Amino acid sequence: MSYLFFYERRKLDNVQPFNKYHTTLRVIVPILMAMKFGGELNKALKMYTFLKRMKGSRKHLKGRFINLLLATCQITGPIVLQFSLITVISQEPSLGQITKAFVTLGFVVGIDDMFAKDLPAEV
Repeated sequence: MSYLFFYERRKLDNVQPFNKYHTTLRVIVPILMAMKFGGELNKALKMYTFLKRMKGSRKHLKGRFINLLLATCQITGPIVLQFSLITVISQEPSLGQITKAFVTLGFVVGIDDMFAKDLPAEV
């Protein structure tokens, strides 16, 4: 989803000039998004630490692998979303579209959390 959001702006040919209000919003929005991702990144790093210290046995190998995949998705997802958000808002001329991009990508993160809640208990 974030790749599609980024795809049409990938050439960076429409970077907007500095403006007092637009630039302020362009700085604040990625900071707010990073604050929103902070908890998710922290959880993923704690999961990596737990999986690193866990004693390995054959019967728990499937659950460990699934948890590694989930932690990797929890780390790479926000980083890609943050990159695409910065790329899009640096080329967006109107304040409303900058806010719309922030809300859209925030919703994408919310969908990720909804899927994580529906995982089976064995994972």
